[in-house]
Amino acid sequence: MLHPSYSDLMKVVNSEVEPGEAPIVNSRYSIVMATSKRARQLVAGDEPLIETSKIKPLSMAVDELGQGKIKILTEGEIVKAREAMAAALLAAQNEKIKEEEAAAAAATAEAKKAAGATATAEAVAEEATDEAGEAEPVEVEALEAEVAEAEVAAEETIVAVEAEAVAAVEEEAVAEEAVEVAKEAEAAVEVAVKAPAKAKTKTPAKTTAKAKAVEIAEETTDTATADEDEA
Repeated sequence: MLHPSYSDLMKVVNSEVEPGEAPIVNSRYSIVMATSKRARQLVAGDEPLIETSKIKPLSMAVDELGQGKIKILTEGEIVKAREAMAAALLAAQNEKIKEEEAAAAAATAEAKKAAGATATAEAVAEEATDEAGEAEPVEVEALEAEVAEAEVAAEETIVAVEAEAVAAVEEEAVAEEAVEVAKEAEAAVEVAVKAPAKAKTKTPAKTTAKAKAVEIAEETTDTATADEDEA
C-alpha cells in the first residue's frame, strides 16, 4: 500500500489551486507519471530535495511529492515553460552568435592591422635597401679616392725623404773634401814657415814663387774654412 496514499498526494498537489479553478491532477495516473519522472532524475544523479532514510528512488520521489517539494505543472504551465525554455535557448544562441561575430570582426580588424603593418615594414625595408644601394657606390668611390690620395702623398713623402738623404750625402762629401783641402793647405803653410832662412837670400824669382805658394795656400785654407762653415 502506498504511503502517503494517492488521495493525500493529490491533496498536496492541488493545495495551491484557487476555488473555482481546475485541479492540477485529478487521477492517480498523473501522480504515477510525476513520481516516476522524479525517480528517473534521482537515478540520473540529482540530489534529493529532502532528508530521508529511504534508499529507493521511487520512494524518495513519493516523499518529496508528499512534502510539497515537487510541483506538477498544468498543461498551460508546461506550454509556457517550454516556450520560455525555447526563448532562453534562442537568446543564448543569438548571444553566442553575436559574440562569435564580434570575435570574428575583431580578428579581421587585427589581421588587417597586421597586414598593414607588414606592408609598411616591407615598404620601409625596400626604401632602406634602395637607399643603401644608392649610397654604397658613393661611399666606395669616396674611399677609393681617399686611398689614392694617401698613396700619392706617401710617394711624395718617400721622394722628398730620398732627396733629403741624397742632399745630406752630397753635403757630407763636400765637407770631407773641404777638410782635406784645408789639411793640405795647412801642411803647405807649415812647410813654407819652416823653410831655412837662407831661402830669403835666393833670387827674387824664387822668393816670388815661394810667396805665391804661401798666398795660394792661404786662399785654399780660407776656402776650406768657408766650406766647413757652410756644411
